[in-house]
Amino acid sequence: MNDSISNSKFKSNTFCPICGSNNWQRNLLSEKILSLNSSFNIFRCCKCKLSKLHPYPSDEEFKHLYNEEYFTSGEDRVLFGQKVERNIGCYEIVKDDRKEKFQNTIKKLKKIFPNSRKFLDIGAAEGDMTNIAMQFNLDAQGLELSDYCRNKALEKYNIKLIGDELNSLKGDNYDLIHLNHVFEHFVKPRREL
Repeated sequence: MNDSISNSKFKSNTFCPICGSNNWQRNLLSEKILSLNSSFNIFRCCKCKLSKLHPYPSDEEFKHLYNEEYFTSGEDRVLFGQKVERNIGCYEIVKDDRKEKFQNTIKKLKKIFPNSRKFLDIGAAEGDMTNIAMQFNLDAQGLELSDYCRNKALEKYNIKLIGDELNSLKGDNYDLIHLNHVFEHFVKPRREL
């Protein structure tokens, strides 16, 4: 697949927010997994391997992306003005695999950091990881921007997730911080972290 002019400009004019390199390569596998239409591409930094979406959606477009339909429908949908095929299936279909992965993650973290107490899940979705962390006796909180997901977490687990931006947590300290499919949303990751 040939890069368009805008992709060529991206590759030469965009510097990685982590390592500063401007050497990028298309990540076709990630584009397929995420069911991206032809107006979006994912580029991977050849130096540090950070992946970046191009063009980057606005806050409103992201809010539209992670609405109720994203989490409940396995159907194709219109997103950013284009039809997007859902070839992964709906969010609910993979919940058991996701929960097993989250349990294994907590077990590993507890083994490496046995004295950890405070846990934060950034991009908590419906609160599955936050709930599992609580089951492992961690003082757990979750941060989630989607109104739908925060309501689901309250309904499913009686967990009230934080609905603010990450920078609203200034001054809070956590022993463990978990991000799952979140890092790619940071425009300036060094500042966000």
